Amino acid sequence: MVRDGMFCAVGFMLTFFCTQSGAQSAAAVAGAAAQASDPCRATVLRFERALSIMRDTQGNKAGEALREKLLPAKLQSEILHKEGYCGLARHIQEKKLDR
Repeated sequence: MVRDGMFCAVGFMLTFFCTQSGAQSAAAVAGAAAQASDPCRATVLRFERALSIMRDTQGNKAGEALREKLLPAKLQSEILHKEGYCGLARHIQEKKLDR
């Protein structure tokens, strides 16, 4: 009887973890699809990737200095909270930071 209970518990745990990993995979696919279909997020993501390349090649200090010069963190946060990704993308495009 104890053995049957243990098999039941193992089965439950496998089901739980498989469901969790499946949900995470589905969320990752949905997130990638949303990024691809949302031009505003894509613009912001391109800007962030460019800064990431700068950090990787020149170091974190130089990357952060450039980031603060181009788009201060406080301004980015304000725009993102007030206008969302499209407002931030518009600001990046207006200031020609996406080139």
